[in-house]
Amino acid sequence: MRNTTIKQRILVISSCGKAKATTSLSQPICGQLQTKHQREKAISQFKDNLTPARDLYTGLQAQSIAEAVDLLRRSHIIDYYIISAGFGLVKEDTLLPPYDCTFSGKTKDEIFTLSNNLEIQPSLLKLVSSNYNLVYFALGQDYLTALGDILQFESLGEIIILFGRKLKNLAGNFHVYNEQTFVQNPSSINVFAKPIGATIAAKGNILLNYSYDLLEENKTIVLDFLNFLFNFIFSVFR
Repeated sequence: MRNTTIKQRILVISSCGKAKATTSLSQPICGQLQTKHQREKAISQFKDNLTPARDLYTGLQAQSIAEAVDLLRRSHIIDYYIISAGFGLVKEDTLLPPYDCTFSGKTKDEIFTLSNNLEIQPSLLKLVSSNYNLVYFALGQDYLTALGDILQFESLGEIIILFGRKLKNLAGNFHVYNEQTFVQNPSSINVFAKPIGATIAAKGNILLNYSYDLLEENKTIVLDFLNFLFNFIFSVFR
């Protein structure tokens, strides 16, 4: 830890989820969201039933990430984006209609096709010039696949956090973890009264606990994320 009043620039990128705040019997599916025109049509069709992206997804990870982002904003500069399998890379306040589309369970070719149609990779590359101190990818393997070659994003930030068992030989700014590491014995883990829970929620709760640590330090101390994560892993196995 070091005393400082300098704000960190943090980029958080999460994924959409099946659990949503709004649904409809006529909501579009993946095949109806392939083109920009189709997506605009869906937004127009549900213009009276649009929800900010950060509020649309109601799963455990989405809830933890949203809470962490709000806490981190008290002391740092946060950009929060969500990768939507229906609408691409969207900012947290982007208004979205109900829809039913996910990368989960699809083949690599299907994911690449959807990702290309949604222009996810070029949209993310536009953020490279932002010079983030920390980039936190709260993404499962299927959503990481949608990004293509992860090495193209090395310049996104000084520290880039990824979760995945299939990511190998990454160096430089990349730090890869297996989220299952944090749920070896979930019943015994309770940090700041927030249990880590299942693997699907781990990525969100790790970031949330980091935000609690910063808050406990009265918002004037930057707690290095890698040191935090090292200590956090240690607490899991102690």
